[in-house]
Amino acid sequence: MRTDTPLRVALLVCEGWMQRYLAERVSREFELVALIVQVSPPPPALSTRVKRYLNPLRTVKHLVARAGVAWFQRRDRRRIQALFALDGWAGGWPSCAVACQTVNINAEEVVRHLATVRPDVVLVNGTQLLRRPVLALRPQIRHGFLNLHTGLSPYSRGGNCNLYMLLEGRLEWCGVTVHAIDEGIDSGPIFRSAQLEFDRDDSYELIDARSFRQGFDLLIDTAKTMQRGGLEPDFADAAGTMAAVLVERLRDRLTPARALEVVGTLNDALKGEAASMAAAARRLYPSATDIRQAVASGHEVGSHGWRHLRMSRLPATEQQVELEHSHERIAAASGRPPRHFSYPFSDYAPGIHAEALCRYEHVFTVAQRAAVDADAHARVWPRITWMGPFPYAARRERWLRTGRI
Repeated sequence: MRTDTPLRVALLVCEGWMQRYLAERVSREFELVALIVQVSPPPPALSTRVKRYLNPLRTVKHLVARAGVAWFQRRDRRRIQALFALDGWAGGWPSCAVACQTVNINAEEVVRHLATVRPDVVLVNGTQLLRRPVLALRPQIRHGFLNLHTGLSPYSRGGNCNLYMLLEGRLEWCGVTVHAIDEGIDSGPIFRSAQLEFDRDDSYELIDARSFRQGFDLLIDTAKTMQRGGLEPDFADAAGTMAAVLVERLRDRLTPARALEVVGTLNDALKGEAASMAAAARRLYPSATDIRQAVASGHEVGSHGWRHLRMSRLPATEQQVELEHSHERIAAASGRPPRHFSYPFSDYAPGIHAEALCRYEHVFTVAQRAAVDADAHARVWPRITWMGPFPYAARRERWLRTGRI
């Protein structure tokens, strides 16, 4: 039920210019009753900091990275600033009746401030983990504690999640999550989540800024939904994100046991509801319409066998079934018979080329990684895996930060 009563919000954030933007947004949208900023503790002694760079190789890599990252920061400064522009905002913290700074977000003064103002919800971003002294207040706070996590929960938890996903080449695992805070690490019920989108020339700094802006929008939208009458964990939204991640996991050479475990996790999250499972299935598998649209756009759906079995282990009759059944089903789904066939596991039996070439124009195999020479069959081509172009500027930063492409 909608109410005109302003939502009373307490905000717990770290010191940062993006967090100042969040505080200003919250103060404009809601009644900001407390602003508690966690500041960094004094830096360690100079001798301690110098010890990290006694290794010359580490020092050189650090200096190269600093120079490279500085170039990206200069290039993207205006684009990042544009993401956080607000009319009439000079960049400072908003005024608030209860405002304080603390090195320890779980300090007694924080507990005292929250208990005094009794907010409807506490929004959190960038602080240390909240512990029992603060979390003990949850029963007194109508909507509890909501955290903006710059990572795709429940798959990526902790700090700097999107950075680590980029370093591992997992762009599909980069995202933001709004979830309730419990006593675990980013483990509370999920209310909103979203994957990040990328441009060809993105740097990490720009990706990071965009993730915070997208996350701030989600966090504020979640609070607005609460203001309109409450909010339950959005399993449909979480399921969509899980399904997208599951696709990538199933493509990642999982063992059958691990694949079943991942599918079980998805099923548990969807609570076995038929409609939710059907929605997840639509995200996981292309429909006949999707396939025909791809073919109409100039793509070909090739064959990789019917059951993805090793041909050398099958009798001749079963080999024919694998070739024929796959050919027929692809033709029926796409409206066009496949022209190319790739042996599952690059495994084939003597004499099978002739059977395959009766149905397909070309077949692909690594042929024991032999080079293509004059004796090679004209219609048997070497199979390679094309990883695709990687034009993202973030890959250059990945090399600067890790030494790996």
